[in-house]
Amino acid sequence: MKKRMVIFHNYYTPYRHKFFNLLSNIYNLVVVYLQRPEDEGRKWRLSSPSSYKIVQMRPFYIGKLCLNNPFLRKDLCEADIVVLIDNMPNLVMMVWYLYRYFFLKKNLKIILWTEDSGLGYGESIGRQIYKTILRKFILKRCDELWCWSEKCGIFWNLTYCFPSSKIKILKQTPFLKEDFPNNAVKTKNRVTVFGFIGRLSKNKQVDFLINVMKEVRELGYSFKLLLAGDGELKEKILEGKYDFVTYWGYISGSRKEEFFNSIDFLILPSLKDQWGLVVNEAMKFGVIPIVSDEVGAKEMAVEANGFIFIAGSKESMRKALIKAIKMRKEEFFRRAEKCIQISKEWNLEFNLRKVEEL
Repeated sequence: MKKRMVIFHNYYTPYRHKFFNLLSNIYNLVVVYLQRPEDEGRKWRLSSPSSYKIVQMRPFYIGKLCLNNPFLRKDLCEADIVVLIDNMPNLVMMVWYLYRYFFLKKNLKIILWTEDSGLGYGESIGRQIYKTILRKFILKRCDELWCWSEKCGIFWNLTYCFPSSKIKILKQTPFLKEDFPNNAVKTKNRVTVFGFIGRLSKNKQVDFLINVMKEVRELGYSFKLLLAGDGELKEKILEGKYDFVTYWGYISGSRKEEFFNSIDFLILPSLKDQWGLVVNEAMKFGVIPIVSDEVGAKEMAVEANGFIFIAGSKESMRKALIKAIKMRKEEFFRRAEKCIQISKEWNLEFNLRKVEEL
């Protein structure tokens, strides 16, 4: 008989949906969504079959604090394993549900799911103290911690002294093994093509990237930059009329595949980024990543022999760009094949095997 697992999550996302479907093969799984995608400006909707049970809460907000029904349904009280989500708007409810479970059922395994690696994003002191206090309440009762990157695991071990023996490192990935084509082969453009896809914002450092590229261009190097996405810097970038920039707008589906097939290198210059799933997506197509040292996905990029530069450093980024432009075809193909190989290893089935150790 399958054990009963309840996972509290912030809101539905397509890549977590794939993981939950996998988990339902070994657990009688219920996923409780505490928020809705539209609450965070997301456009995701459940569009594929679900093999797990979904409970959608009706949240209400006090400022940024997300609150839900304080009473647990009967089917949720019968869990053998409960996974709480370390998400700032939901932390108060996580503490409340934790102690509800503690008094309802003694033989219960409690797990905390976290993706935070301590980037902070300029949080106020009050917010940091509030988050730390609630986390410590939860960690006192936790049997295990699911950390979605090595950096994340190190942060929780050092900051909260949570035993490394109880920390499980999972891979950030949106892909199943079946999502990878067997015949993926990367070709190189005659003139090097860089790509950026994501929010055109200050934190993503898109304007900084373009300024550094202008300097590289002035040194006599030829290349192109394809930009995809939307955000507050869109108008400023388009007004610049840079001859090396082509703007693709917001893209998804087959258009996104076309984008990755059109570029040689993906560049993610963020000042702070917990991960960056676009790196996983690009490497699947043999695109070589160039990321700042403050991007969580640098763990994956390092394995694939990608380029890492110092966040906010013009000189460091310039050197990485020039190395990429000057790369010989043989070296490019070797690294592109490595990217495809590593991306296949970063799959959701790996995470399932880790969770099965429960």
